[in-house]
Amino acid sequence: IYKDKTFAADSLRKTDAIEYFLKPFDNEELITTLEQKLSEYIETPKVDLHSLLSSPFASNRERRKALDHVEDMLGYDLPFVFCILMDSESSGHLNIVDQDQNIYGVTFCKGALAKIDSENTGIFTKKLLLEHGFISDVELREVKSKSSSSDLAKNLVNEGLMSPHVPSLIKLETLTEELKKLVSSKKLKINFVPDRKIKPEPDNVDLQTITPLLHDMIQNQLELSWLKTFYSGWIGHPIRLGPQFVDHHQLVGLPLLQLAPGVIDNLKKEPTLEELITNCTDCSEDILYKVIHLLMLRRIVVFEEARRVKNIDEHVARLKSIHGELKGKNPIEIFQYFGLSDNPKTIEVTKIYKEFAKSHHPDTLPQAVSSEIRELNHELFSNVTAAFETLSNPEKKEKFFSEVKQKEAELQIKSDELITAAAIALTRGRYSEALPVLESAVNYYESERSLLHYWWGRFKVEGAMKMEEIPAIEKRFKAMSQGMKQTALWIFVSGLIKRYCGDYAGAENDFNKVLGLEPNFMDARRELTNLKSRKPVKVTAESILTGDLTDVVKALFKKNKGA
Repeated sequence: IYKDKTFAADSLRKTDAIEYFLKPFDNEELITTLEQKLSEYIETPKVDLHSLLSSPFASNRERRKALDHVEDMLGYDLPFVFCILMDSESSGHLNIVDQDQNIYGVTFCKGALAKIDSENTGIFTKKLLLEHGFISDVELREVKSKSSSSDLAKNLVNEGLMSPHVPSLIKLETLTEELKKLVSSKKLKINFVPDRKIKPEPDNVDLQTITPLLHDMIQNQLELSWLKTFYSGWIGHPIRLGPQFVDHHQLVGLPLLQLAPGVIDNLKKEPTLEELITNCTDCSEDILYKVIHLLMLRRIVVFEEARRVKNIDEHVARLKSIHGELKGKNPIEIFQYFGLSDNPKTIEVTKIYKEFAKSHHPDTLPQAVSSEIRELNHELFSNVTAAFETLSNPEKKEKFFSEVKQKEAELQIKSDELITAAAIALTRGRYSEALPVLESAVNYYESERSLLHYWWGRFKVEGAMKMEEIPAIEKRFKAMSQGMKQTALWIFVSGLIKRYCGDYAGAENDFNKVLGLEPNFMDARRELTNLKSRKPVKVTAESILTGDLTDVVKALFKKNKGA
């Protein structure tokens, strides 16, 4: 019975379930279904690695945590990941899978590179040992027959066939070749598994030793277009000296720094990226971006979290504008101003708030601004912060929406009462009396019904209104619900729009439709009469006998008057 399709369909309907699975079912299919249906309710925190560029004194734990939720990345990001793990003195295993499903394993021990494994690592190590003359084929076969360990270099040292300093050289060269393949525009999947039990080895490679390799990868493999995208979010942020600036002498002798003379002196002035590009005229933009990237990865320099105010007058003008726009608005309206929907997710609100805080936190104001501007900024920041706290807290958010719904209901009732009173005045031709009442109704609660009555009143009071307003009204008018478009009220207002736009035939057609739906809609009949009075009536012998008496008399009098 449980495999019967009718039973399955009936069960889905009665339980309001999202899917019906038959045993044995595919776990992957179940997980995929759950992920799709729950995606809008589950917020997975994503830590932006790039935020570490502005966190010079982030703890080792914070730097490692930045990798916890990173799964997909470009190969160009890999040097950054290595620097994070080595700078934070991490121990563990970094697993990497490329687009061709090749698997790489990199082991770190207290911030030093302990081991790198791939399908070709053993073959490549053997090739390097033979090429450099560290071992012969005979010695290689001898060692392989004696030891079961997979670490060839260590076995050779243990057998006294190779100097203890060689494994670290071979390890660095192996790492160089393996990483060169991975640092590209292709996507990688990564995850880091901490492991404090890894023991340090004398041939481990530290960050200072690997820095020349990072330099070469940045100089030869990173594209300017990618670097510009990488740093696009930091335009306008001052660059200042970082916690590792004392070590900058190690980098000064590297080729990239030699190609950018004076860059260190310029950086001491805390310029923005665009100011640095303008000031350093002795090197290309490509070189300058690569120099900055190398210095950033080694934390020689870092970005300020807040943007620099370029023009105080422009900043103050924008501040006043935003303050005026947001004054008196509720939390939803405040974040709608920043581009969110009327029911934003917490993660969206948080992202917008952080961006807002970077530019409008009281600490970002220049010292020269007046106390009046500081007070204005404080009020604006406090209002947005309060809105953020409401929408990011589930309990406060639920309470807020409940209050909004109650207030909306009260305003809608008030609006409906005003529309009912104004509608009577409209049908009696007292348009000037009805219009301000309808305007109040729309201000209380804007609904399709309130707008239609309001436009009715405006057209009758103002005639054609301002022609530039017509397109905006038509756009909103045509966007109304399908149900409303079938009502006599909507069709009547459609006739008014056409009439005052000069489409008399279209207007007449609409007013006739209204009377077809509601024969007692007297305003539609009145509009038809007005339209007919605009048409010239040709008097013939036949029309005198068969035509409407009123039309015939009017036509005769007009004819005599003209004569």
